[in-house]
Amino acid sequence: MIQANESENQPPLALLAEDDDMIRELVSLYLERLGYEVVSCKNGQEAVDALELYPKFDLVVTDLVMPELGGAEVVKTTQSLDKCKRILIISGFSDDLKFLEQAIESGNEFLKKPFTFSGFTEKIENLKKRYT
Repeated sequence: MIQANESENQPPLALLAEDDDMIRELVSLYLERLGYEVVSCKNGQEAVDALELYPKFDLVVTDLVMPELGGAEVVKTTQSLDKCKRILIISGFSDDLKFLEQAIESGNEFLKKPFTFSGFTEKIENLKKRYT
């Protein structure tokens, strides 16, 4: 399955939702290093707004715990609007174990903070292989 921009010789498009400025900037750099164009959001509400604005994304990376609207809602909205199959959930907290279990069982990836570029890249590659 070809994702959003991959068929148009444009860089793949990633949606990033992360409330911590420093982590958001770092993950954005990671994504750019991997060749993605990044739509960066500082909370879940901004991410949901972007999901409604853009036709498709090649990758969605979301923090789980954020103000205004959490990552679980970003994931659910992404799936209900059929905007992207490749979803990576990042978090320093794993309070919502039931949601994480369901998210992983449905084909998403989870990466616990803190993480390295190689760990991040590995999760992205897993999603690419799963949803080719």
